[in-house]
This record gives sequence, C-alpha cells and structure tokens, in this order.
Amino acid sequence: MLLVLPLAVALWAYAGWDSGKQQAKTDARLQGWLQTAVADYSRILRDAERLSLVHRRVSKARLPVATGASLPTLQARTSPSS
Repeated sequence: MLLVLPLAVALWAYAGWDSGKQQAKTDARLQGWLQTAVADYSRILRDAERLSLVHRRVSKARLPVATGASLPTLQARTSPSS
C-alpha cells in the first residue's frame, strides 16, 4: 500500500497539471495496456484450464494401473512342480 501511494499522488498531480488532451492520451494508453494485460491473463487462464483438463484425463487413465485394478493376480506356489 505504501508503495502505491506515491505513484497515486504522482498520477493525480500529473493529471491536474497537464491539459485535458494529455490526460485523454494517457488514459487511452493506460486503457490499451490494461486491455493487453487482461487479454494476456485470459490466455494464461485458458491455457492453465486446458492443461488441468489434460492432467485430469491422464490421471484418470492411469488410475486403474496405479491402484492395481488391472494388474494380473499372481498365485503363490506351495509346492514345486516336477
């Protein structure tokens, strides 16, 4: 919070000092950066969700092997065969 406060004060002072035209240009630039950041974040979330689904499918596919459900049962020999 303390790190953001000087930045907020500086932006407020700059907006008050500068003309409306400069403020509009700055707002447009910030809006563009924000839109880019939101698009990038959306892409990251989408990729993470896809990766999660892949991992979930792989885990489900490997689950029977991991629990031994599909492994053949071995019977112990009690006497050697001759």
